[in-house]
Amino acid sequence: MRKKIIIGVSLFLAFVLFIAIIENKDKVRGTEGILKVAYKEIAADDVEKSDYSIVGSVIKDNEILVWIMTEDKEGRKDYYPLSFEILENDRYSFIHYHRAYRHEVKGVCSYLWGDNYAFMIDNPDYKYINLYDENRKLTQIEIDSIPFVYYADMQLREYTYVTADGKEVYSNGYEKK
Repeated sequence: MRKKIIIGVSLFLAFVLFIAIIENKDKVRGTEGILKVAYKEIAADDVEKSDYSIVGSVIKDNEILVWIMTEDKEGRKDYYPLSFEILENDRYSFIHYHRAYRHEVKGVCSYLWGDNYAFMIDNPDYKYINLYDENRKLTQIEIDSIPFVYYADMQLREYTYVTADGKEVYSNGYEKK
C-alpha cells in the first residue's frame, strides 16, 4: 500500500513538474532573457553573443517589440525586431522573430507591426521621420537620440526620413521629389 502511495505521489509530482516546464517554456525574465531568445532565434554569421544588444523597444497594448542589434567583426550592424507578450514582474513571453522588415538605408529600419509601423533609426544623418496619414496630413517626429525607436500609432499613407540638410528620403533610399 505504501509503495502505491509513493508511486502515485511521484507520478503526480512528475506531472506538476512537466506542466511547470511547459508553462514556462517561452517565458523569460528581463533583458538577459530577451537576449537569450535573440541568440536562439537570430542566425547572425560571425557574431559573438557579446555583440548582440538591445537598441530600444516600443509597446503596443500588451506587447513589446524589441529591436536587437548585432555587430560582426568588420563592424557591420544588422537590426532585428522580436515581439514579446508583457507579463508581470519583468517577465516576457516570446511571440515572434520578425524577419520581414525594411533595412535598405544604413541604420534605418521600419517594420509593419500589426496595422501600424515601428521605426528604428541608428544613423545620425537623419533628423526627422515624416509620417503622412491617409489624408496626407504630415506629422513630423524628431529623432532626438541615436538609436531612436518609435511606434506610429496611426494609419499611414507613406513615411519618409529627413536628413540634416532637409532632404526627404524613402526607406529604399530614393529621394522624395
